[in-house]
Parts: sequence; structure tokens; C-alpha cells
Amino acid sequence: MPLRQYYSVIGLVGYSLQLIMGLAALYLITLGLPREAITSFSPLQQNILTTRYIPISVINAASASLAYLAWLLAGIDVRRKLFITLGILGMASILAGGAAVVLIQQMTVPPTARPVEKLLPIIIFSLVMGGLSLATKILELISFFSAARQFGASIFKYAGIAGVIALVVAILLPTSAAFILLAAGRSAISGFLSLVLPTIFVVVSAAYSVFYMLAAYAFIGLRRVV
Repeated sequence: MPLRQYYSVIGLVGYSLQLIMGLAALYLITLGLPREAITSFSPLQQNILTTRYIPISVINAASASLAYLAWLLAGIDVRRKLFITLGILGMASILAGGAAVVLIQQMTVPPTARPVEKLLPIIIFSLVMGGLSLATKILELISFFSAARQFGASIFKYAGIAGVIALVVAILLPTSAAFILLAAGRSAISGFLSLVLPTIFVVVSAAYSVFYMLAAYAFIGLRRVV
């Protein structure tokens, strides 16, 4: 069986699972949790949020790894360094993200109770992780536009456009909301958590759902490309 038959299915499964997990997280935030689990910082309520979200996060990380594996195999198949780099960088960022989660979970003292010098390595690591994740997402979008030319399939271009829109929304919407929250002061925090935060999550999830759906369709379409 040609290699393309394998990575087309792997890409389909990877992006389809990300779509499903995104919708599951959307349900969890909007309907599946009591509102106090989002607005309250009590250990009990936060434990409810964490224990229900962890399985979604693990499956989402595994599905993203499948998507990046598909890009890696596609790069090997068509000899494109861009796709190979994306596959390697993507899987490395997921492993680093997992390490970051473990690091945070090992914190027995709340961050606010720690000296600033003890928080500095965590802050630096978080910034590096954020930069790596952003670079991976940008490289992924570039790869979709490149794949449209490589395979002669315009659906990759449409997925890339949807991904650009989703990334812009994911960056601008929370940033704008944060500035508004800072201007409003501490009195607006409760309203922000109960109304604005779920709304942001819904909009970002909807944008990425379109991207994942088109990406999955693009990969399965490779089975018909000669």
C-alpha cells in the first residue's frame, strides 16, 4: 500500500479527534460544569474542572500527535522539508507541553505564595512553550497552503484560511478581553469569568472546529489524489 494511503488516514483520524475533543471541551465549559467551577478558585471546584478536563487534554494531545505524524510521513513521501519540520516540531512541542503540565502539577505551593525568584524559571519556561506552540501553529498553516500546491487540492488552502482566522481570533479575542478587564478593575473579574470567558471559548472553539473539519477532509481526500 502506498505511504500516502497511510498518512491520509492518520491525518483524518488526528484532525477528526481534535474536532471531537474541542466540542467535548466546549460542552464541558458551557453546559457540563456548574458555573461555580469556572468562577470559583476554591480547591474543590477547581478539582472538578481539572479531573473532567484531563482526559480531554490527553486525547487531544494524542490526536494532535497523529496529525503531526501525518505531516511527517507526507514530508517523507513527497520529500518536502517543510512538512518534515512541522511533524518533528509539532511532536516535540506536545512532549514539552506534557512536561510543563507535570511541572505545574508538582507545585505543592500555590504560585501566589511562592517567592518571585522561584517563579522565574516557570515563567521563562511558559514563555518558551508559548513561543514554540505559536511557531508550530504558524508552520502548520504555511504547510496547508504549501500542500494545496503540492497535491493540487484546494481544500488544503481552505483549511489554511480557516486556520488563519481561528489563530487570529484565538490571539486577539482574549487579548482584547484582558485589556478591558484590566481597565474595569477587580470588580469585573466575577462577571468576566462567568460571561466573557465562556463566550471567548465558544467563539475560539467554533473557529477551530471549522479548521479541524476542513483539515480532516483535506487529508482523507489525498486517497483520491494521484
